[in-house]
Amino acid sequence: MKILCASINNFKHKIIVKIIYLLILAIFGAQFYSCGPEINDIEECEYYTENNGIHNFKNPVDDSLYTYVFGENGGVYQVEDLCIIQTINTNTLENLTAMDGNEFGAVIVGMNGTILKGNLFPLSLTLKTSGTNKNLNNVTLGVTSGSFIVVGDSGTILKSTNFGDNWYSVSSGTVEDLYEITKITYRVPEMLIASGYNGEILESTNNGESWYSSFTFEDGNLSGLPVVIRTLQYVDSTTGWAAGNNGKIYRTTSAGDGWNSQSSGISDHINKIQFSSFNYGYACADNGRVIYTTNGGSNWQPHPIFDTLTNKNLNSFIQSDSVSFTLVGDSTLINIKTNISVKPLSGIVPVGSGENITTVSNALTVADYLGIKDSVTFMIKPGTYNEELEIKKVYPLTAKLKIDGGNAAELAKDMSDTSNFTMKISGAKNVVIENLTISNLDTNKGRVILIEGDVSNVKFNNVTFNGPFNFTTNVNKSLVMSDGLSSTKLTNVEFNNCTFNKGTHALRLHSSSSGNYFSGLKVNNCVFKNSGQAAIALNFNENFEITSNTFDSTYGGMNFLTSRNFNVNKNKIHSTYIALQLQGCTSVNPLRNLISNNFVNSHYLGLYMVLSNSNHDFYHNSFNIQNPYDTSYIPFTSNVNTFFASGTGNKMRNNIFINRRRGQAFSMSAAATFSSFNYNDYYTNGDTLALWVSTYHPNITSLKAASGRDTNSVSQNVSFISPTDLHLTGSSNGDTLLKSLPLSLVPNDIDGASRNQTATYMGADEGSISFFPKMLKLKTKFEAYAAEDTLTVQMRNSSSPYALIESVKGVGGQGNFKTFNFNAVSNGIPYYINVTHRNSIETWSAAAQTFTGDSLNYDFTTAATQAFGSNMILKSGMWTFYSGDVNQDGTIDITDGSLIDNDLLIFASGYLPTDLNGDGITDLSDAVFADNNSFNFIGKITPLIVNS
Repeated sequence: MKILCASINNFKHKIIVKIIYLLILAIFGAQFYSCGPEINDIEECEYYTENNGIHNFKNPVDDSLYTYVFGENGGVYQVEDLCIIQTINTNTLENLTAMDGNEFGAVIVGMNGTILKGNLFPLSLTLKTSGTNKNLNNVTLGVTSGSFIVVGDSGTILKSTNFGDNWYSVSSGTVEDLYEITKITYRVPEMLIASGYNGEILESTNNGESWYSSFTFEDGNLSGLPVVIRTLQYVDSTTGWAAGNNGKIYRTTSAGDGWNSQSSGISDHINKIQFSSFNYGYACADNGRVIYTTNGGSNWQPHPIFDTLTNKNLNSFIQSDSVSFTLVGDSTLINIKTNISVKPLSGIVPVGSGENITTVSNALTVADYLGIKDSVTFMIKPGTYNEELEIKKVYPLTAKLKIDGGNAAELAKDMSDTSNFTMKISGAKNVVIENLTISNLDTNKGRVILIEGDVSNVKFNNVTFNGPFNFTTNVNKSLVMSDGLSSTKLTNVEFNNCTFNKGTHALRLHSSSSGNYFSGLKVNNCVFKNSGQAAIALNFNENFEITSNTFDSTYGGMNFLTSRNFNVNKNKIHSTYIALQLQGCTSVNPLRNLISNNFVNSHYLGLYMVLSNSNHDFYHNSFNIQNPYDTSYIPFTSNVNTFFASGTGNKMRNNIFINRRRGQAFSMSAAATFSSFNYNDYYTNGDTLALWVSTYHPNITSLKAASGRDTNSVSQNVSFISPTDLHLTGSSNGDTLLKSLPLSLVPNDIDGASRNQTATYMGADEGSISFFPKMLKLKTKFEAYAAEDTLTVQMRNSSSPYALIESVKGVGGQGNFKTFNFNAVSNGIPYYINVTHRNSIETWSAAAQTFTGDSLNYDFTTAATQAFGSNMILKSGMWTFYSGDVNQDGTIDITDGSLIDNDLLIFASGYLPTDLNGDGITDLSDAVFADNNSFNFIGKITPLIVNS
């Protein structure tokens, strides 16, 4: 324990205050073990694990079963708690230097061309012929199964493709000694990198078959000492570290194209460097030196616990997933066990009052320091957290950070004395933020989220963003925004089911130039409320989707500048100024911009296009210019619905343009802008329908004559449910003037309903009344009535409660097929047919029936089983509906007989329900039918009765 106490007393290095308690726990919980000098100089320490018969090499876990150390004189030992429990026979006295493998086997290499092949669990080794007497310094598993690659002195590279049984030499192109070989799985294709004397870096992209020199380190301090790279590691496809003699450490962020020197603070030879995150890393060196960094190597410092526990040279270490840290070196094996695990985070980590981590900022600091393995979820406990947060580039590409507020946590920050953001996302990747409220409480500032740096794969799910209302052009008061710096690059950022309240802009993502398009933005099912300017403002964005969002009383809807290859679909936009504005947006052929199935309500401008805009498809949108509280006259010069400046290849089809504030339906300043312009509806309450180039046109006839387009367009007033709810209602639902030809790009309407593929509605709403009604050909016959008569035919759902879909009236009976047209039913959906007649028993089809190709035939007369419950009677070879239900209560009984008797006594005549046989007179012949059916207790039989 003297070592422990000395470590504590010498703890002069400042560690981030918010995680210092973790280190204190680790120190007070520490136990030190060391091995005696009976083990010769140790080059490496490898953990092997076994779990349910599956062996995982180099992935230590808490239940590690096998630990091997090896080094001088062919020594290989299995150890447990630093005690040798088995010596492995190697049949060699050569010094051993490195080991790698997997569940299929391992390879150990050493001096004078020594290669041992082993089978794990337990380890058994066989000496193999390498074909060289050069010292072999390192080995790695290859990219393909069964392959191993070895590097050694004088540029030696050996390869095996059969699990180490046979080896052949590969030309390296160098004569320098090679000390390290690393496999970079983050690259595509996977890459092998070898390094060594005189700063030589070699790369292979074909599993070690051929090599090329990619970089040569030079001593920037001109000390005259050669640069020797002994250890190298990448944490993603571009970021890595290299280290070696004389304390040299280098970092690359450009996939090895350039390296920057870092000050290690030591001059000892560094033998191994390892990072568990972009910021958190260790290095061990000669003379017992152990240094660490928490900021990606910008600052290295001696580790307060591990540094100089020994003065022996340290060749390797393992910071395992367990609670152990193991150092190995010359006659040295030190293992430090702690009561808590100082390891990369994983799984669910609770954050809040009463937890080990009490604040979200502390949680992020711990993640920066420890890193993340696979994925971690910070589960935020209910409450309000008044803090400023920054999520940085600390996570490898294979890991994911999730911050989950559980719908009851809020991050709320008063910006009066801090930077203008509640949360900054700075160069982060693979981050999910969900079920959280994030607020800015300062009325003088606005940013809730600031995004900067190289950010990718970031999702916001069910997040509410709150800020002050800012009717200003100050973009720094936007809720979620990029900084607009040239270093900022956004890829695949998503907002799903989020709510944006107020701000200058709700979402403002502006790139700095055309050389840096932001890509892959998705905004789905979000709500934007009361934005001071355009709710969504994008500049230099491409390949984005904005779908099924609601814009409620925003000053503007969407404003796209110099953007391309996007889809804007199924949005409901209610804005007071410009709903959709495009400035210089030209998609790159063959890709096009699709704007479809949107409800657009504005008090001033629905669609505004300025500068040059090309290759847009405006399909099936409903535009309505109307202030719900003001329909007064606005001069048409300032209240156009659409304005097109210039461009080519645009298409305008199947849209509805309504202007109820007496301005124009649209204004076209450049005829060449559109290549297709047809099947649109233009209507205004004013005197001028449209402006075409430089001439105003009062009506659709004048417009068509001037433009030579819009052959099938109309000028028809439309009834919407409300100024903002642009579903068709009243006479517009079924209005054949709104009929247009279907477009394959828009198979559904704004609600997801399928559009008729023969004739569809203009606008975003596919009305419920089909232009081509479904035809039911129905054959029926009455028991008593001798002529055709009026029937009521209903279509009902096939399952309880058998809801009424549509009811129509028509003439039927006499055993003839008659046609009944339905508009509210659909093909492929089963319906019960329910038929009523003024004095017959209500009768249902035996089973639900389906329309195919807009038609359905049904014959009740062929069998009793054609009726539900077989509730019919056979007359003259045809099955017929029972007659006698005069009062239509569903039962033929004495009440119906009394009504017939009363009319009989007064010699009643005419079109009467009591006249069962239809001869114009109520008499004894009618009473006979009712009496017989009453005697037989005839009543209706329906699914409603059977399943009630």
